[in-house]
Amino acid sequence: MTNFDLNGSLSPAELESLRELSKGLGWQTIPARHTTKLLSLGYARDAVGGLMITDLGRLRATDGS
Repeated sequence: MTNFDLNGSLSPAELESLRELSKGLGWQTIPARHTTKLLSLGYARDAVGGLMITDLGRLRATDGS
């Protein structure tokens, strides 16, 4: 079984960006520094057509902490 790290530190604004990404919204308007952080924590990945949330990111977005 894989253990996921949902403890990556996100500011409230970064968490909001992740939530917007989980809805399929706003990836074009997510600040670059948020994008960098979400990518580095594995919560998002680069995809054809833009940024895409990962399974780990979806778990974190719904976890809310």
